[in-house]
Amino acid sequence: RQPQQQPEILLRRIVPAPAPPQGGLGTASATGPVAVAMPSAGGGTPSGVQASPTIASAPDPKASMVSVAGQSKAQSGVSDVNGELKKLLKEDGDMLGDHVWAALWWRYFLVYCACVLVASAAAAIYTFHSKNSKPLLSAPLSMAVTLMLSFLLGICLYLGILTLIDNVANIDEIDTYLINAFASNIGIDMLARLDELQGLADTPTGAVWTYEVYNPTRSHIVVDRLYSKVAMKDSDMAIAEMTELPLALAPNGTGPLRLRIRLHSPSAVTDAYKQVTSAWTSDQVERKVFSFNAEGYFRKKAYNMNAVARLPVQLKQLPVIETWTASLKDGAAPRMAVVMGLKSIHDDDETILDYDTLEVKGWYTTSLILWLTFLALANAIVVGLCLCTSACLYVHLKAPPGTSAAQEEAGDGGGAQAQEQTDSNKGPTNTEPARQDNNVKDNKPPPKPPAPQPADDDDGKDSDFDC
Repeated sequence: RQPQQQPEILLRRIVPAPAPPQGGLGTASATGPVAVAMPSAGGGTPSGVQASPTIASAPDPKASMVSVAGQSKAQSGVSDVNGELKKLLKEDGDMLGDHVWAALWWRYFLVYCACVLVASAAAAIYTFHSKNSKPLLSAPLSMAVTLMLSFLLGICLYLGILTLIDNVANIDEIDTYLINAFASNIGIDMLARLDELQGLADTPTGAVWTYEVYNPTRSHIVVDRLYSKVAMKDSDMAIAEMTELPLALAPNGTGPLRLRIRLHSPSAVTDAYKQVTSAWTSDQVERKVFSFNAEGYFRKKAYNMNAVARLPVQLKQLPVIETWTASLKDGAAPRMAVVMGLKSIHDDDETILDYDTLEVKGWYTTSLILWLTFLALANAIVVGLCLCTSACLYVHLKAPPGTSAAQEEAGDGGGAQAQEQTDSNKGPTNTEPARQDNNVKDNKPPPKPPAPQPADDDDGKDSDFDC
């Protein structure tokens, strides 16, 4: 018996038949699912065939790989620029903190030295006048008071330095995460979103932009008013102000900051740049000037801040002005211009926020000044008292063993008994000379004793005989 052969199973794709042509039997149509490919005479795309949108849009593998690589490279470049910008803004805040620390420390140190010199002079005068007098404090008490005053002096110095460090740290963080971030974002977006600003320049509302701001301090920050005027050289460009008040930021918290940007004219930005650009290929760095005015509360104390921030922009990083609306939308060129501008001003030891123009008024500043003044006066008083007690201790240590200072160290009981004994010994010896002195003073001789009268013997005898 021969084995039976299994039937072969073939899988075929069934393609539907083309729809009949509507123009007649003799007319060929290529609009159906299947069309007859008719090669053209010169080669290339067959005639009479409709290109499939799927096939036409299918990218070339090599081209798609190149495009993906370009996109990833562009994204990595943008992220690198953003990271470098944040790093430079942090360095700018640290540089400003160093300048503020140097200025505040020298002011506080000069005031402290003046108070200490006055206190030292007063203590020296008091010690000189009381040189031959009895010390106010005993030796053990002088040592104890001197040590206690030295400890208080260290506490006062520590509180003063701690106050300065805390104040400088707050200025550093606020400048980095609020003022510098505000100036850089507005300066970059004014170029990247220039078409939006120009379209809304003639409207009363202007463009409203929202930013997420961060409070880096450990205290509440409340902003009741924020107004900034943006200019370049002598050309006013725009005005930025808050639309929703107040802005309350919790410690280490974030919140939305909504700003209204209004241009003075549709061509205000381009006109300002045209005035300062003489050659795009130079390393010229211009600054956008932000005049700040803010009011609110910090640590539940009112403040009114006025400052000037100058955002540096390297002009050669920007394209030709005529192509701005199309070439600046991605924001890469403005960011690079700001990055290169920051590097340029940091080489010259300059910062975005001009510390000389920083002015903070209100109860917050007044309370800080009063506290620092109190610490300086307390240091001066403690130094003066410490010098006085040290002088008392020095007198006790240098006193020879027979003086009153040495007798005080022996004890209160023995000293009192010795004093009473010396007084009793001095009493009888000093009485007789005092009487002699009084007689000499009156120039009178001492009275003579009366002469003895003789007895009357005759009269006695006669009386006896008579009896």
